[in-house]
Amino acid sequence: MADIFISYRMDDSTVLARELARLLRKVGWTVWFAPELAIGDELEEKIDPELAAARCVIGLWSRTAAASPHVEAEFVYAKQHRKLLATITDATPIPEHFKTAIIGNLSKFSMMTYGPDLPQLLRGVAGMIGLPAGFEDVETLIASAVDEEFGFYRLGNITVPAKYLFGSPREPFRPEDVVIHDTDIVHEDRPDYPQILRDAYPVLLADVFTRFNIDASRYHDNSLPRLDGWRQAPELADDSRGQLHLHFSRTTYFQLWATNVGVDTPYDNPQLGRQTTIRQSYCYPPYEDLFQSVLSNNPSVEVVVISENPDQTPARQVLIRRRRLNVAGYRGWFQSSASGHLSLAHRDAAGRPSPFAAAIGEAIQEISHSLDLAPEDFRLIGLTLKEQDFNPSFYGFIQTDRLASELVSDFCRDDYEGKKSAIAFDPETVLRHIVENPWYPLSAMALMATLFTFYPSQEIHAVARRLPVKRVQDFYFEHNDTEDQEKKASVAVPA
Repeated sequence: MADIFISYRMDDSTVLARELARLLRKVGWTVWFAPELAIGDELEEKIDPELAAARCVIGLWSRTAAASPHVEAEFVYAKQHRKLLATITDATPIPEHFKTAIIGNLSKFSMMTYGPDLPQLLRGVAGMIGLPAGFEDVETLIASAVDEEFGFYRLGNITVPAKYLFGSPREPFRPEDVVIHDTDIVHEDRPDYPQILRDAYPVLLADVFTRFNIDASRYHDNSLPRLDGWRQAPELADDSRGQLHLHFSRTTYFQLWATNVGVDTPYDNPQLGRQTTIRQSYCYPPYEDLFQSVLSNNPSVEVVVISENPDQTPARQVLIRRRRLNVAGYRGWFQSSASGHLSLAHRDAAGRPSPFAAAIGEAIQEISHSLDLAPEDFRLIGLTLKEQDFNPSFYGFIQTDRLASELVSDFCRDDYEGKKSAIAFDPETVLRHIVENPWYPLSAMALMATLFTFYPSQEIHAVARRLPVKRVQDFYFEHNDTEDQEKKASVAVPA
């Protein structure tokens, strides 16, 4: 008999149950859930003994679970025996009599990402049945269960919820190293694009507009570049690096919102005869070729601006920005010097969308209108992905001899979005700031990668190993605020 029993409705939670079971087993607990039954076995004959023997019951509550008397009975039994940890997996309200057993919301859980409620669930299980053999504390268990499992970027004690795809800080790309292939083909108009997503857009967009209190009539469905994929050419005969090929097509602003912002909004899927979400149906680990992804994949650019001037102390400083609390996204989080979506306004000399042009355009409008920069001044380090195939982001750096204090006080268009500041650009200062403050993951990665361009690898790794731990889940806590930190510190087992 297993330590943990997962109660759920097979119609919509099998992938979640299987993935959750895999993580729980990885750290040493035993788990039982219904799909492991051999064909022909009687469910009730297997379920009842496992339910009774389990020391913990994780209940996955959903729209279809709410319609199942079997799931309801399992929840009731587990609640009566004080071993229920209830989790919500979609927007369906959980009955009042189960609310005292709620441990979290796993609606955003998948094979590549999760919100802070997955660590909360792991803490709840440990608090109810104890730690598996080999673990002395629950935080080490969480790190073992999730940080390495998802292949996230790790530097010393810092693990960022993002995946590093290509590039080398020691050999940044210049415009002449990159070949851009561009087409006006609209991604969503391709014959193999899922019709169900086209049909779902009105529902998804209505949810986004309602959530952000936006008047839809004010917005136009403008065209954006979509990153279909990339190819790094092999080394040349003289051992020099081959060119990087980037392939762009088109998506639209509204499609971007509908797929990437409304990713967890339920919509009706007639083929399944029930509701589903984009995350449940179409989100996968990063692809070798992003053309396989149905998401919009309009890339952004993270720009690190470094001021290097002997007339200031220290001579090398980096500009950072903290988002204001009244802006739409990432309120109160720190970001790199400048960032923004690649648009058709960001074109190279041949008229193709270019991350180099985007980086310069964003740096000028977000740092200082008086910066004198050209695309050649941006050193492209690489590409990273936050979570699954969401938010592909080019990142790199720009050097300037302008004083950091002058740039911080200079005029720029986007002053209203957040406050600029400057800190010393050295491994100790930068990495400590990332550890101790809420940082947007892709911006944190951009800064960390840029450090390797300027400082020896051994020095950076030594600093990162001695700093306090910052795990994936610490990036996910909403703004790392006091309430969430208190949740992280102590989780009571539901009555």
